Amino acid sequence: MGAISTEQAYRQYMIRATLSEGQGRLGEAIEALSIAAALEEKRPEAWHHLARLLALDPARAEEAAAAKARADALRRNSPPPSGGSGAAQSEDLPHLPPPALGPTMADEHAEASWLERSGRFMDACAVWERIIAADPNDVDAWVNLGRILADHLGREEDAEAVLRRAVSIDDQNETAWAYLGRVIHDRDGDLDEAEDALEQALALDWNYATAWAWKARVLHSEGERLAEAEEGYRRAIELSRSYPWCWAQLGLLYQEDLGRFRDAEAAYRRAIEENPGYAWAWGQLGQLLGQELKRPAEAEEALRQALALDPEDDWDWAQLGELLSHQPGREEEADEAFRHAIEYAPDYAWALAHYGRFLADSMDEPEEAETMLLRALAERGDYWWAVGQLAHVRHLRLEKPEEAEEGYRLLLEAEPENAWAWAQLGHLLGFKRGRPLEAAAALENAVRINPNYEWAWAHLGQICHELLGRPSEAEAAYRRATELAPQEAWNWSQLGALIAQTDLARAEEAESAFQEALRLKPEYRWVWSELGRLLAQLPGREAEAVAAFRRALELDPDHAWTWAQLGMVFYPRLNQPESAELAYREAAAREPGTAWLWVRLAEVLSDGLGKDDEAVVALRRAVELAPDDHVAWHQLGTVLETKLQHQDAAREAYERAFTLNPDCPTIKGDLERLNGQPARQGEASGTPHNV
Repeated sequence: MGAISTEQAYRQYMIRATLSEGQGRLGEAIEALSIAAALEEKRPEAWHHLARLLALDPARAEEAAAAKARADALRRNSPPPSGGSGAAQSEDLPHLPPPALGPTMADEHAEASWLERSGRFMDACAVWERIIAADPNDVDAWVNLGRILADHLGREEDAEAVLRRAVSIDDQNETAWAYLGRVIHDRDGDLDEAEDALEQALALDWNYATAWAWKARVLHSEGERLAEAEEGYRRAIELSRSYPWCWAQLGLLYQEDLGRFRDAEAAYRRAIEENPGYAWAWGQLGQLLGQELKRPAEAEEALRQALALDPEDDWDWAQLGELLSHQPGREEEADEAFRHAIEYAPDYAWALAHYGRFLADSMDEPEEAETMLLRALAERGDYWWAVGQLAHVRHLRLEKPEEAEEGYRLLLEAEPENAWAWAQLGHLLGFKRGRPLEAAAALENAVRINPNYEWAWAHLGQICHELLGRPSEAEAAYRRATELAPQEAWNWSQLGALIAQTDLARAEEAESAFQEALRLKPEYRWVWSELGRLLAQLPGREAEAVAAFRRALELDPDHAWTWAQLGMVFYPRLNQPESAELAYREAAAREPGTAWLWVRLAEVLSDGLGKDDEAVVALRRAVELAPDDHVAWHQLGTVLETKLQHQDAAREAYERAFTLNPDCPTIKGDLERLNGQPARQGEASGTPHNV
């Protein structure tokens, strides 16, 4: 904020003096008046009030007399305009209406009201202060001063003090009681006291619409008497010809507290009908349409209307960003909206946190997402949603499992019944921290808290299936997930894979689960591969297996595992070694560093095609990649001995295999046969071929 003018400072100290006097702090009032008098030495008001307060202390009678003499001299040297002695001086209050205001109290009230309507709130406060100085019991002046301080200057604490003075002067003034109740509420004060003040106003005037509206807002804030809050808003609306604020607050009650979204929409639209320029109501309508009613086009229209009315509203920009962030193809617009929100409110924790979530999920910028979430938490340390999102980014995007676990546990300390946090912690512990038993316990907590949490059931099944070897528990969890989300293809695919891998006698059930997954998601490559693997194990269904694998490869031609599985079907099952060789070579071209692919290729080359020299090349590649693989060394020895009659080279391969696995009877037998004597561990040559 820039520096204020001398006149503005003068007005502020005059108001401060009035407030201090009203609260019985005469020393502070005298100090404020002394500063005001020093700032504007030629204005008589400050000197006049200073003299009045100093005169209350007999020890300061001389100071009082000097101040009074100064005020009188200034008044004589600066007579009022011809309209009367009570009119404001044009030097003090420039740009007043052409007719000079008269000397009566009513004229001064009119002057203050005119200044307020003109947006000159500090000047209006100064006039009300002047009126109060002349008549400390003018309750209307106290009420209007308090109202301006609250409504226009954001000084609720001072406004409360002024309004308390007003009701002490006249406890039958319903306006004073109503404004006092409102200000207590707005200052986050005692809601019971705020309600009592508004009850006083209504006891004095049962048809006071504003008091009904403000009482309803107090009840709304309490959160326990929502039916009474609704009744209060309705009563205020009945008593008023038009009350857009009340309609908007009723919409908020319906939206956030009662879950009556259609009623909320109707209330917001009525507020806008009565005041088309009501930006806040447009913004709330946009949020409701987007988040609750799932009508994004209408939501965007409402939010853009709100921004047309108030282009610098950070809340509306943030809501627009959140809305657009869930619409594919509109990431740049969402990014721009979030940036506007943060530009106008750099400390807006909600916007920072949701922008962080968007950067991680949609923009592939996890580092920047982490930065935004940390900024949000710097502004609001107890923003638990942001704590969870930060942990989530570190868990899935940044590979920071320790920090992610710390974040989830911090969230669970604050919200021990947060099912989402338990589920994410379970996934982290199982797949990133190597602690599957703890993972299962965390996921069990999630489904205990929320028995309808499909994602948690599905991943509990995955932990039991893939990490703990508990097929019956895994199947129960997968089936619960499919009950809760029958449209989720992943759940059906996991159920099918579990049955296929653990109980081939139930192949029909497994196939049915895979087919359901493919009905829901026809281009699900993993399921086509798993279906092919299942069919390949069933007699007479090899052709169907090949078709399934080929469909998987149409969807992902670079998936080496599927090429290898296709090769296994071609040979030996279908006895098509040429096709098998091509499939294995496709697999090895995509994953040349995978040893077992070279071993399987060698089997086809040697056993199926008689290409023994090429088989040896493939096996030497395998043992180069996996020098501790006794199977590859033994297979290399077998080809060298039985197909190529390279006895010495075969012996060295067998010896290496025997060194790696001396307990294998096949390796031991082959080595003994070739050597013509029993093989003993430690006697093998320590110098294998330089592969």
